[in-house]
Amino acid sequence: MKQAAFRTNPVSLEELLRHCASGKIQLPDFQRSWVWDEERIKGLVASISQAFPVGALMTLEMKSGTAETFARRPVQGALPSATDQVPDQLLLDGQQRMTSLYQTCMRREVVQTVTPRLKLVDRWFYIDIRAALNGDTDRQDAIISIPKDRKVKSAFGKEVDLDLSSVELEYQNLMFPLNQVFDWDEWQDGFNEHWNTKEHRDLFRTFKNEILQNFKGYQVPVIALSPDTSHEAVCLVFEKVNTGGKPLDAFELVTAMYAAKGHRLRDDWLGADGQPGLQHRLQVYGRAAEQKFGPIDVLVNNAGWDVFRPFTKTEPVQWDKLIAINLTGALHMHHAVLPGMVARRSGRIVNIASDAARVGSSGEAVYAACKGGLVAFSKTIAREHARHGITVNVVCPGPTDTALFADYKEGAGNPEKLEEAFKRSIPLGRIGQPDDLPGAILFFASADAAYVTGQVLSVSGGLTMNG
Repeated sequence: MKQAAFRTNPVSLEELLRHCASGKIQLPDFQRSWVWDEERIKGLVASISQAFPVGALMTLEMKSGTAETFARRPVQGALPSATDQVPDQLLLDGQQRMTSLYQTCMRREVVQTVTPRLKLVDRWFYIDIRAALNGDTDRQDAIISIPKDRKVKSAFGKEVDLDLSSVELEYQNLMFPLNQVFDWDEWQDGFNEHWNTKEHRDLFRTFKNEILQNFKGYQVPVIALSPDTSHEAVCLVFEKVNTGGKPLDAFELVTAMYAAKGHRLRDDWLGADGQPGLQHRLQVYGRAAEQKFGPIDVLVNNAGWDVFRPFTKTEPVQWDKLIAINLTGALHMHHAVLPGMVARRSGRIVNIASDAARVGSSGEAVYAACKGGLVAFSKTIAREHARHGITVNVVCPGPTDTALFADYKEGAGNPEKLEEAFKRSIPLGRIGQPDDLPGAILFFASADAAYVTGQVLSVSGGLTMNG
């Protein structure tokens, strides 16, 4: 019987968070940044305070003294020294939860988060002692977030409803700072000195026993993958289990394997060592294009290239080119053009993907992954920019008589037989022609589609009929 390539064991939450701070636990570079809003953070903290389960973590153990498995980065807000720390584990699943808990429960700085409407805000988090001990109060309502100046105001800032700008005011209002749930002795001493009554001493003692001890004693199940787990297996596992927050798209999962070789994708994009990254350069190019040719009202991404062979017979250098042409190029175009569209609060984007992205296609694994990534990306951008009057839609051609299809047929043992098989499988009984596509593209680009966004249209002669 094959031995399991992982082990599961409970680890104290406090230990996990301290390892996040020190850099003993880090993130693989392909992980998305922390994106949780303050209401989700409150819900998570409320669950911990009641000793409710919040799910297992999954980590990849690192081999001591060997080369890095993946390019990595510390958890957001970790100590400066964490960057130089060689991690014991990489956190594959649970980043959003662990970062949220580290930011709010251990780090002694204001938390940069977002509102449910995605507005960036700075927040301090507290536990309302009386509300937390009130059995009739929803525990999440006892978790309070307040602005950076520690004052809650109303009447357009004229009235102060809650002031926690000093530790004495924290005592007075019975508001315990969440970032001290693992180290409350000093705060408790000050609280007892401030009130100096048996009633309040008993109140805090009850709060400590019923609430704070839940944080101190909380155990998190950790599934630890063996350090011998292959890069491909790690990426596959990540795709299957990472459901918290925003899941990765196909592009990120494939490029994770390049990060495995130590290639820092974030540095390429954001820049490093004082040099601008591709993000900045594309913004400059986009502005220059608009200055020369005028505003860009419609963007159609139609580049494509493929290698037709089973995945196991392809090479990483081919993957690199496939990703660059079929996905990364489209990302660059969006990043260059979208700021102008946002400023004008108008725009049409049509991305040309493939039915291979929707149903798969033998011999086109990486191509299908790229086009699948483009579909997922398009839907996300459609959501992000709908409020700006920008629509983003996707056209998915089926087999179409282009140079790319000719290359596809050449990769088959019998091109004529392959083409005939396609014709029989297509309800309209023929291979698509390039002239079959402009109508769909023009529709999405027209005023007739002003109320259509985030949609995927198959132009395949009925080969796929997904409702």
